[in-house]
Amino acid sequence: MPSEFQKQKLTHLFHTQDLNNDGSLQWDDFRAQAVRMCERQGVDLDSPTFASIQRKLRVCWQELADWADSDRDGSVQLKEYVGFYGMLIDTSMGTSVRRPPSWLGAIAEDLFDLCDLDRSGHIGLPEFQVFLSAYGANDAQAEDIFNTLDRDNNGSIDREEARLIAWEFFVGDNPEDPGNYLFGRLG
Repeated sequence: MPSEFQKQKLTHLFHTQDLNNDGSLQWDDFRAQAVRMCERQGVDLDSPTFASIQRKLRVCWQELADWADSDRDGSVQLKEYVGFYGMLIDTSMGTSVRRPPSWLGAIAEDLFDLCDLDRSGHIGLPEFQVFLSAYGANDAQAEDIFNTLDRDNNGSIDREEARLIAWEFFVGDNPEDPGNYLFGRLG
């Protein structure tokens, strides 16, 4: 069962993903994230880049819907969302950032690949700004969060840092962990 703090993080993420503000998540919300990311970069919506981002987010949506849409109505409500991630958190007891559960490794890799727009193996500030713009953050907010997440202060986030960030957000229960701000400051 997720703690109240974990529920707060998951509720925050749910609301940042609910781009049409209808109280549920559907494919249209995930597609809108892809549109935001591409528009932020000036990428044409008929381009291979858009198709690639949209494809990655389609997989994320489909996996979420397959597992969390318990009433099979084609949308995921907040209660289903928190329940699904709560179940994943419960299965993570006894794991650690050094030995994360497989579901978390997959999420961390997917998020990293979504952010690493130039395929350099590192996420720089401009890439992170594009990513967070899909969740409603402006450039200044994204820069502030990026600087918090970039623990070694080298100006980029590598895969190892990304795994730690994902662990802190999805499994961690320490309000002081920087990874809690992966999808924006908690409101």
